[in-house]
Amino acid sequence: MSPWNLPATIPKSQDIYPSYNFTAQTLTQMGVPPDFESDGSVRYIHRYDGDEEIYFVANRENRATSPACSFRVTGRQPELWDPLTGEHRVLPDFEQRMA
Repeated sequence: MSPWNLPATIPKSQDIYPSYNFTAQTLTQMGVPPDFESDGSVRYIHRYDGDEEIYFVANRENRATSPACSFRVTGRQPELWDPLTGEHRVLPDFEQRMA
């Protein structure tokens, strides 16, 4: 393939990450509790910013939902932030359970 003289078909590289199910099963066997669980169709990302725990939870449906979510965090007051406007509010309706 011009101009770099690459082959017409590039060989597929091997996936360097194991499947999600394999990783989750391995962590469970090691006694690591899930970081996040939900009864709805959502995806999440968890990160830290200093002492803050930040979970970005996104609805995968093309409609409003109200899934029950469980986070592996204790001793915090949850807040809901709108990523488009930056508006946020405290979520008073939550339950904290100790494992």
